[in-house]
Amino acid sequence: MQPLWFCVTMNTGTGLLPVVLNTGFCFSKHRDDVSGRKDKMKARLAVLWLVASLMWPVVPVAASVVSDGVALVRAKQFAAAYALLLPEAEKGDAKAAFEVGRLLLAGAGVKKDEAAGAAWILRSAEGGEREAQYLMGALSSEGIGVVRDTQVAVTWFFKAAMAGDARAETALGILAQSGALGGHR
Repeated sequence: MQPLWFCVTMNTGTGLLPVVLNTGFCFSKHRDDVSGRKDKMKARLAVLWLVASLMWPVVPVAASVVSDGVALVRAKQFAAAYALLLPEAEKGDAKAAFEVGRLLLAGAGVKKDEAAGAAWILRSAEGGEREAQYLMGALSSEGIGVVRDTQVAVTWFFKAAMAGDARAETALGILAQSGALGGHR
């Protein structure tokens, strides 16, 4: 029995990637009713499998673009990372917004703009990104890109701490020791 091959092209977000799928069977024109029914069942399963495999890359495309952008940041290719991440951040991706905010805050690959960077960090923090919640607390505590506001800082540090960020827990402890949490020690 020869395998039946399908050649499919999927858009991975970074170009077209040809993928070959092997269903492991083929069909004969000369079959009796019993074998013919088995072939029809195999054909239906092959079509379902093919459709399911085509649907798979629809969701992770944005994630792979963001992962590529993060890899560019790590490789210190900041301008390329910014160009790749900004459209995803504008679409509402919290991780992309966090990275765009960090690039703007540092002036890495783009003109330094603390207010715009803080705005992107805020969008990311509101989207549930733990690192952004911590950074928003730090920015609010120091008044970088936003008005200095200890209560806002406490709110963001608390959200990050609840998400498991140890740095946020430490920051809350420091704020408590300094009396910034309403004088309770």
